[in-house]
Amino acid sequence: MELCGAALVAHSLPPPLEPFEEALAAYAREVAEVRLEGVTRELPGDAAERFFAIGFSLEQVHKNLVDLQRVVAEWGPEPDEHGGLDQ
Repeated sequence: MELCGAALVAHSLPPPLEPFEEALAAYAREVAEVRLEGVTRELPGDAAERFFAIGFSLEQVHKNLVDLQRVVAEWGPEPDEHGGLDQ
């Protein structure tokens, strides 16, 4: 988020979301593997709730980051005289 603030001050493009999205996809693959192996069935109820709540929380963080990226892009670079974006 610090990079988003710097992008706003500099009127530049927001930082890419790809690193976070790649990590989120890797997490989802690992969760799917754990579920396939049946590990979550062995967890006590409260631990299983926390395990699955993490996934919901990460999805919400992703939605928030997408929204933040959109806002930074809207407030970011000004079009130059040729219609492109100044960086």
